[in-house]
Amino acid sequence: MTSPARSKRAARDLLLETMRAGTAGQQLPEVPSALEPNFVECTLRSGLGSVIAHTMHAQGSSVPAGLAESIRPVAANHLLHLAVLNLVRNVLTTADVRWLVFKGPAVAEALYEVPSARAYSDIDILIHPADFERGLEALLDGPARLIDQNWSLISERDQGEITLAVGSTVIDLHWHFFSSAATRTTFALDIRRTFDHAISTKLGGVEMTTLDPIDTMIFLATHAILSGGHRLKWMYDFHRAANALEASRAEVDHRMREHNVELIVSVMASRTAAFLDGDAPITHVHQPWLALSRLACKAAPPESEYLNAYTGRALFSATRTTTTNSAAQFMRNAFRLVRTGSNRRSHVVDRSILHLPGGTEADRRRWLDMVASHG
Repeated sequence: MTSPARSKRAARDLLLETMRAGTAGQQLPEVPSALEPNFVECTLRSGLGSVIAHTMHAQGSSVPAGLAESIRPVAANHLLHLAVLNLVRNVLTTADVRWLVFKGPAVAEALYEVPSARAYSDIDILIHPADFERGLEALLDGPARLIDQNWSLISERDQGEITLAVGSTVIDLHWHFFSSAATRTTFALDIRRTFDHAISTKLGGVEMTTLDPIDTMIFLATHAILSGGHRLKWMYDFHRAANALEASRAEVDHRMREHNVELIVSVMASRTAAFLDGDAPITHVHQPWLALSRLACKAAPPESEYLNAYTGRALFSATRTTTTNSAAQFMRNAFRLVRTGSNRRSHVVDRSILHLPGGTEADRRRWLDMVASHG
């Protein structure tokens, strides 16, 4: 009789095998009936249920009921988010605000055969820092309500984003990719340059502005690694983005240098190649930290969280621009892990703290002035 722990490990390993076969264009392995409950649970937790269900359908394979049922809510969620995104577009365009949409709906439409293959939960909007206050006020005067209200904490931490909602849809309103001021200082990424590279595309048949393919690949890598690099879904997104690039390797390398993200993208590309088919068209930097991350991959496969096993989050999320500052960040992460039991990237462990009213109009004004100063 197979133990529950062994069954869960077998299910996780089958998920890795399934996604590797899918990225290589091979027939997906069959799911043994005895393993199906754990496989479905692990796959749904990973956020990959709908993409695997679509692939199984396309290959004429039998789709476990739990996975087949995951497609409809993902499709409905995408349509709802497109409707909300259209409202946001109309408000920001009327207010003459420079903005773009990234992650969720943009990735689903641009990188997947059908948007209902890519599950996501919220909408991420980036507003040019010089236009941020005007965009925020226009949204709050229109369809949105404020979720993050702790202006004291928002101002103290120089947050790179704030959370709103339109109906039941959460909107992360960014003026920068990196929420942490310390991370922004380390990478020194000029967020204004992403607007110079931005492209116009159609999402749900409506003209929208989004990141260009190179910046999309770069953002998916930085978000994944800074978040811990422990989810297979992030690797699959990165794999699709990197292999969809039509730019030359020289252009990609130039953009990575421009954004100061050569090491973090190299770590993501290496980690993705370890668990999915093939390698990204990325020139890897020669840094001892990259070699260390490759060794760590063997001890920390993706979705290890499902097994309550070592995920490597504290190490991967420490990746910065050099081996030296990555090692220093890892020591800080390790200390926080020992002290608090949390290896999350955010200094705000419970984000609901930001939802509680706090601070004064002076705190709000200070934060908005700080944002504008980056424009």
